[in-house]
Amino acid sequence: MNDYQCGFCKLVSNLPLEREKLKIVYESDSVLAFHSTMPYAETHIVIISKRHIPSIFDLHNEDNELKLEILSVIKIASQEVILLKGACKVELYLGAFQQMQHLHCHVIYDSTID
Repeated sequence: MNDYQCGFCKLVSNLPLEREKLKIVYESDSVLAFHSTMPYAETHIVIISKRHIPSIFDLHNEDNELKLEILSVIKIASQEVILLKGACKVELYLGAFQQMQHLHCHVIYDSTID
């Protein structure tokens, strides 16, 4: 999949227009975290790289700053959800489970999920 077809890349490139629709948790030049517009849980935060990177397997040593920032944002989002709900899950899908071929993870809480 190239950047032009990627849903998250389209979101990032249209961010000035999409910003009003998003409840943003965190934003920098490299990373965006927002409440999902298509949540599958009561609380569902998506964390994405603003640069198109297909998956965690495509991160390299020169991406160390991005790796650290993504971990920091996971921590920020998780703390926010734990403060509100008492718990959360962090999910990262790979291989056939990764429907969107763009580096991202989910911080979720759903009282119906154990």
